[in-house]
Amino acid sequence: MDYESRLSLSRIQVREISKFARRMLKIKTVKLPVLKAHEKLIDKFPNNLYYRILPDDEFETNVMAELVPEGNDVYCIKIRETVYEKAVNGDRASLGFICHEMCHFILIHIFDAGPVMYVNESGLAYARSFKDKELPRYKSMEWQAMALCGEIMIPYEKCKDYSFKQIVSRTYSSDEQTKYFLRWVVKPE
Repeated sequence: MDYESRLSLSRIQVREISKFARRMLKIKTVKLPVLKAHEKLIDKFPNNLYYRILPDDEFETNVMAELVPEGNDVYCIKIRETVYEKAVNGDRASLGFICHEMCHFILIHIFDAGPVMYVNESGLAYARSFKDKELPRYKSMEWQAMALCGEIMIPYEKCKDYSFKQIVSRTYSSDEQTKYFLRWVVKPE
């Protein structure tokens, strides 16, 4: 499910946020050590973020991990047990799922890019994406988190001239993430 973000963010703005996030987490290598960065993020915001590894049957079928608000500016990254195990063993897609949820936290907590709230007949509600009312990408919380995850895992300035093989060997990005980067982020001439 997607929600409308309070911030409109362009790809260039997301790229700048990724540079900020890498500095904040003291990541100096092209290859993002996702699980180490995850721990650093929690250490940096101990009163606002924690995580739990939960049995697979506690998740909806296609939910691998999720950022869940737990109250007054406190969030939990819930991670499917098999996803965490695969991430520990270097599975690139699983590392991406965890990084994506970290990006939601960074956008919501640090940049106040949480969901737009409105008042309806039954009280407060979030502005969501529906079939007949699709959100533009720059307003979509899911697109913003996916874009930030891609920018953090594949730093544009370092990787823009790399081939598919070079990106896969020098980053933890998945094949799909790498294909997207080459097709849609780096403009072929």
